[in-house]
Amino acid sequence: MKILGINSVYHETAAAIIIDGKVVSAVEEERFNRYKHGAEARPENPDEYPLKSIFHCLKQGRVKVEELDAICYSYSPKLREKEYKADPYSIEGGWGHLESEKTFHAALSKVPETLSEALQTDISDRFHWVPHHLAHAASTYYPSSFAKAGILVVDGIGEYSTAMLAYGEGNKIKTLKTIYFPDSLGFLWQRMSKFLGFSNYDACKVMGLASYGNPLKYQKEFSQIIQLGEDGSFSIAGDTIQFRRKDFESLVSVFGSLNDGDTVLSPEKSDLNQKHKDIAATLQDITNQVMLSLANWIYKQYPCDALCIAGGVGLNCQSNWIVKEKSPYQHIYIPTAAHDAGTAIGAALYHYYHIKFPNGSDYANSHVKSKIMPNPYLGPSFSDREIEQILTAKNIQARKSENVEAEAAQFIAGGKIVGWFQGKLEFGPRALGNRSLLADPRDRNIREVMNTKVKHREVFRPFAPSVMEEKSHEWFELGKPSESLYYMLFACPVLSDKLDKIPAVLHVDNTARVQLVNRDMNPKYHKLIEEFEAITGVPIVLNTSFNDSEPIVCTPEDALATFFKTRIDVLVLGNYVIER
Repeated sequence: MKILGINSVYHETAAAIIIDGKVVSAVEEERFNRYKHGAEARPENPDEYPLKSIFHCLKQGRVKVEELDAICYSYSPKLREKEYKADPYSIEGGWGHLESEKTFHAALSKVPETLSEALQTDISDRFHWVPHHLAHAASTYYPSSFAKAGILVVDGIGEYSTAMLAYGEGNKIKTLKTIYFPDSLGFLWQRMSKFLGFSNYDACKVMGLASYGNPLKYQKEFSQIIQLGEDGSFSIAGDTIQFRRKDFESLVSVFGSLNDGDTVLSPEKSDLNQKHKDIAATLQDITNQVMLSLANWIYKQYPCDALCIAGGVGLNCQSNWIVKEKSPYQHIYIPTAAHDAGTAIGAALYHYYHIKFPNGSDYANSHVKSKIMPNPYLGPSFSDREIEQILTAKNIQARKSENVEAEAAQFIAGGKIVGWFQGKLEFGPRALGNRSLLADPRDRNIREVMNTKVKHREVFRPFAPSVMEEKSHEWFELGKPSESLYYMLFACPVLSDKLDKIPAVLHVDNTARVQLVNRDMNPKYHKLIEEFEAITGVPIVLNTSFNDSEPIVCTPEDALATFFKTRIDVLVLGNYVIER
């Protein structure tokens, strides 16, 4: 069975190829077209396909279009039509407006036809719609190692639902409860991000800012916006939050002006004050409560040891830690691409496990569900020969190293920032050691240098530590086990006796977004950290994504462009080393 999965609605457009239930390739379109999130989320463009991702996945999977058994799109027009209600606070031409909805449906109705044209093959008889939240659920449950698990999907919006509480058992996924717009935790984060002066996509910034504030300061104000139900649900006052309005008059009526804070958050960002920090902190605290409440409710309905999480809110490292440590579950799994890109994998997997033959028998029931996505490295890779050809064509001087891991470790220990470009591109929003910028976690000054001179972003934002798995318990409180600790998805406390040893990866609340590095999963990256430990005694390097206000680099050309326009000291492309 060869199945192509596509996400082409909203944002994080992506493609994936599944062969006999195994993910063989997956990549986000933004890595190719260099447009953040792949495409702008507009009602008129659900047919703006991630074609570069599709063709790359076909090539990497060695599959021709005509050989595909199914093409699965992570959205259901029929479900949208059934559930949709016009938003009284929508604006003309935007989401939620009745005329825009007609435009959206018209574009969706043509998807099988226009996709066939783009692929130059009629795929209409093999095309399948997969509901958005079922695709999210499949993206986390099927790659997990669990025979049964609770499933929690929380994001901005699917067709019209905003959260799905479900469980998986064997090969099947069954829904327990669905929450609908305007009760959207994901949209609440988008709206509050904009209110605080960031963009719709800056939830990560607000999450970082939250640790500087008092989470009790604005509980009363937030109680006018969001309330928790005893049945595991939550409700949001749509009349107050007014998600789709451009102005913030309704929020100002609740919180007052943002300019009346007491102290300026300096030097982190001059226009952020204590009020910004406290609102962010309260939002984070309420999100922790909601996610824990949802997880606990699923457990009461379907008690088991494991929980699988997906949806954009599943990228919130602080909430993930709370759920992992305070819920009844003993194991938590979150995929590397919990956001919408992951639905490309999920749509294909859902179809694989639910397809029926003409005689009514299930194709996949004869297969035992197994862990099928052992690591996040699913994108393009480049050989040393290809890298050498690119360097020659660009007339760039580089030398080939006999031990590039040891050299990189020496550079890092010597205070250099190293661009580390290796193997297959990671799938998901985190750089996990193949498209990373690396630095010394012991250097107190490196964080400001990295933020201001390389990444060009706010200096209050923290950096992550990549730590050798076998040494991780000596440095961090890891709590209950989770495979997702490999994916940088939990904010873990740093052990008290290590706080002064790794200041560059320490957040203001003494936590760190840890990535465990497994020797078998990424041997080259593991060896680099091992070499760094031999020099410094610290089995950790600072790791952040290899980019500068752009999507993570994909190709050697991308890496070279970012290297030359920033203050990165050394670039390592495969086994080639370029020093500034």
